Amino acid sequence: MNNNLSPFEQALGKILDKVGQMVPGENEYLKDGIPFCKKCNTAKAVVVDKAQGLVMHSLCKCERERRAEEKRRQAEDDRRKQVEFLRRNSMLGEFFLGCTFSGLTITKYNQSAVEMARKYCFHADEMLRNGYGIYIYGDCGAGKTTLAACIANRLTEQCHTVWFTSLIEIINSVKSTFDTGRPTSYYDKITQVDFLFLDDIGTEGMKKDDNSWIQSTVFDIINRRYNAKKPVIFTGNYSVESLSAKANFAQRTAQRISEMGTLSLYLGHINMRLISEETNKSEIKKILE
Repeated sequence: MNNNLSPFEQALGKILDKVGQMVPGENEYLKDGIPFCKKCNTAKAVVVDKAQGLVMHSLCKCERERRAEEKRRQAEDDRRKQVEFLRRNSMLGEFFLGCTFSGLTITKYNQSAVEMARKYCFHADEMLRNGYGIYIYGDCGAGKTTLAACIANRLTEQCHTVWFTSLIEIINSVKSTFDTGRPTSYYDKITQVDFLFLDDIGTEGMKKDDNSWIQSTVFDIINRRYNAKKPVIFTGNYSVESLSAKANFAQRTAQRISEMGTLSLYLGHINMRLISEETNKSEIKKILE
């Protein structure tokens, strides 16, 4: 070995010498003193210093591909676990966890709303960045909650955090903390989750009293999302414009919802529950035949 080399270079040279002197393995063959892979016929070492005959171990093509595939599968598995974790923590009921856009029954009454909901999910990152939400309304049984669940499940598949709840559930949860005086966790979640879903808005049974605790709490919930610039996906029987007249919402609350850049989607006059019931009955008969 050249004595003019630094101690580091000399130590590295010894290691490389050993590598260069390795006997080819079972799946290798030597070519010009370099081990090659029998499977892909690519080198498993590179010449570092030709003059001194120094070579260093490297990965052949098939080994690089194997490791890349292993890394891809690990990333895919990690993502699958993350999505499952997000789904289970979305508070969607077991029934709605199975809701997907591909499983929806498309009719002339819901086709436009479903298409817009799909596009919303496709642009979810931009919707989140700008705090844009959706307000889905229509008659009882029109499929509002089901469509919202499809959106929620698609968003979790995209690794967004989701909380599927209702104003009534949040109000009752806050009330339950009165004894401890610590409703902070609920308010933190309201502002931190990526997409908040408020189902069946307008069924809170509020009285027309802008000073009531419930009215103030409802406004506070909406206003916290507004100030955090976070999206809310609403479902309800009434349009935003009708919330004050038909559900006794404070005018300022209805106005705040309108100011949130909320896209209104109307589901027309068809009872999707009856269609679902008939489908279920048909499936039961098939099983029992």
